[in-house]
Amino acid sequence: MSVNKTQLAVLIGTLGLIVLLLFADTSIPAKKEEKETVSTGSAHGSIDFAELILDAKKSLQPALQDSLARLETQLNADDEKAAALQSIAALYAEGKQHLASAYYYELAAIESPTEKNWVEAAYMYYKLARFTPENNRSVIYNKAIEGFKKAVDINPNNLDAIMNLASCYVEGGSQPMMGIKLLQEVEKIDSNNVKLQMSFAYFSMKSGQLDKAVKRLNKVLAIDSSFIDVYLHLADVYRQKGETENEINSLEQYVALSDNEELKIEIQRDINKLKH
Repeated sequence: MSVNKTQLAVLIGTLGLIVLLLFADTSIPAKKEEKETVSTGSAHGSIDFAELILDAKKSLQPALQDSLARLETQLNADDEKAAALQSIAALYAEGKQHLASAYYYELAAIESPTEKNWVEAAYMYYKLARFTPENNRSVIYNKAIEGFKKAVDINPNNLDAIMNLASCYVEGGSQPMMGIKLLQEVEKIDSNNVKLQMSFAYFSMKSGQLDKAVKRLNKVLAIDSSFIDVYLHLADVYRQKGETENEINSLEQYVALSDNEELKIEIQRDINKLKH
C-alpha cells in the first residue's frame, strides 16, 4: 500500500459526508411499494425501482426471504406501517441490498415524515451515490437532496443535514455553488465545526485550490489537534503542490502521533523513498 492510496482512503473515510467503505456490494437493487412511483429518471439517468426490488428479493438468502415475507404482511396494518417499512429496510441492508434498503427507508419517511426518518433515508442514498454507475448517479444524489431538504425544512438548525445537503450539491454536480453557499452559512454559525472545515478542504482539493486546502486543514488541527489523519491530507496536498519537504514533514508528524503500527510501517517506507 502506498501513501497515496492511504491518503485517498482516509480522505474518503473522514469527511462525515462519506462513510463510503461500509458497502462491499456496489451493484445494489432497490425497493418498491405498489402505490409508489416505481421509476425515477432525469436527463442523466433513470432507475426502475420496481424492477430493482424484484432483483433484490431474488438475491436475498432464503432465511431473509422468509423474514421479508412476514414483514410484508405487516404493511397492511396502518398503525405499524412505518415500523414495518423500516424493518424491511434493515433486512435489505443485512442482505447487502443497499439501494433497496435506502428506498424502504424513504418509504418509511414518507409514511412517517419525521426529521430523523428523512435524515436516515437521505444519508443512505448519499452513501450509495459514489458507488452508483455514472449514468444513474444524479438520480441517487437527487434522492439524497430531497431527503436532506425535507429534514432541514423540519429543523432548520440541523447543521449536519445542511452540510450533507451541501455536499450532495457539490459532489453531485447539480448546484455546486449552492452547496458552497450553504457551507458558508454554516460557517457563520459554527466556524469551529471540524466536519465543516474538512468539507471545505476536500472541495478545495477537488477544485485544485491547494493553498486554500492547506489553510482549512491547518484550521482543523487548530480546532482538534488529536485529529491526526489531517496530516495525511496535508501530505497529499503538498505532494500535489510538489513540496516534498512539507510532504515528508506531514507524514512524519502522523507517524510520530499514530498508534496504528501497521500503517506507520507503510508510511515510513514511503518517507524513506521520498528522502532518496
